[in-house]
Amino acid sequence: MNVNRKIDVLGRVVIPAEFRNALGLGDGDVVNISCENGKITIESAREICKLCGSHESVIDGKICRKCVNEVIAIAKN
Repeated sequence: MNVNRKIDVLGRVVIPAEFRNALGLGDGDVVNISCENGKITIESAREICKLCGSHESVIDGKICRKCVNEVIAIAKN
């Protein structure tokens, strides 16, 4: 999806509702904004498990408790 938006006098840009809904973002949520290779990226700053994508019980912003337990179970076999 591609949408054009104007930057206001304070440098603000409104993130379209469709994008916010797709990311599960709401009022007061925090986003991470980065700039690389001439592109600005906006993503949810919530911790997400790198293995399953869950937002629940994420340890140090990397992996959730459920995935940790599954990896331990696999390693024991």
